[in-house]
Amino acid sequence: MLGVRAGTGSNLRRRESLDAVAIARDIAALLRAGISLVETIGIMAERQPKETLRNRLGAVHDRLAQGQRLSASLAADPGLLPLFFAASVRAAETTGQLPEALERFVVYQSRVDALRGRLAQSLLYPAVVVAVGVLVVLFLMLYVVPRFAGVFADLRVDLPWGSRMLLATGSFVDAHGGLILGLLIFAATLMVMAAASHRARAALQRRVLALPGVRGPHRVYRLAIFYRNLGMLLQGGVPLPAALTMAAPTLGGALDARALAARDALLKGVSPATALDAEGLTTVESRRMLQVGERSGRLPEMLESVADFHDAEVARSLERFGRLFEPLVMVGLGLIIGTVVVLLYMPIFDLAGAVG
Repeated sequence: MLGVRAGTGSNLRRRESLDAVAIARDIAALLRAGISLVETIGIMAERQPKETLRNRLGAVHDRLAQGQRLSASLAADPGLLPLFFAASVRAAETTGQLPEALERFVVYQSRVDALRGRLAQSLLYPAVVVAVGVLVVLFLMLYVVPRFAGVFADLRVDLPWGSRMLLATGSFVDAHGGLILGLLIFAATLMVMAAASHRARAALQRRVLALPGVRGPHRVYRLAIFYRNLGMLLQGGVPLPAALTMAAPTLGGALDARALAARDALLKGVSPATALDAEGLTTVESRRMLQVGERSGRLPEMLESVADFHDAEVARSLERFGRLFEPLVMVGLGLIIGTVVVLLYMPIFDLAGAVG
């Protein structure tokens, strides 16, 4: 029997988690091949390359061998696999269709990952352009401008006001280069620490999501994940009130409380579409689609269709964002760098004119 070895620190336990898609796919394949669940989890544990994950999955195997259900075994280590992996398993335990539930989870997670991948890809190019632009500006201000300042000081020519300000900045940088470099390193360190802080990331996210052009697409993105979660849970046999409880955390912020309020309204006899719409958890399209799903008795399938519709809407928003934002970034950086270069060369042009 696989046991738990000592040495798994709490920090590692919070940081590391299993590849849920790969685990779900492999467990479903082994179960369909006729291998028992206890043996399957043992095989998964032995295959893990990292000792900490191997030990933690080994502990799940031990709890299974002692007679616990898989959902309870996973609940004892909540950071090991995502919330909806455990929800899929819990739903499957009531229907006896664990391989089917895990295969649905693979499809669900693959679609969510694809949506997140499109979001990350749309932000990658502007981020790279901004980073390169910042490096170019720093190079100009820390190296090129101080040298020009020394040249013009020796020539003792009358400079335009903008050039004087720029060269004065260059002279200051040249005289206090060590201090400025230390301040830049300190600022970069603070940014890295802030990026590692959950509170700082949450505060920055709230500010970004408050922007008018971001709020709407982000809400649709969250709703797409929420509807896909609901559809997956309902197809796995979870009752709708319980599915709303499980899916609520994926909305984030104040919207998860609205999902719980919709669940309470549902328990009072309100229809799903009406309950979700009353809490602002629908769009014009999704409300109509959910009403059709209610009338046809195909609500789980309709929730999947709503999620697909919103995925496409988010993809279109990301495409529009890329077409608009990337040129703006290029123009902004071009103006900054061009202004620095022009201010540097204006005195040279004046000198050339005087000599001519």
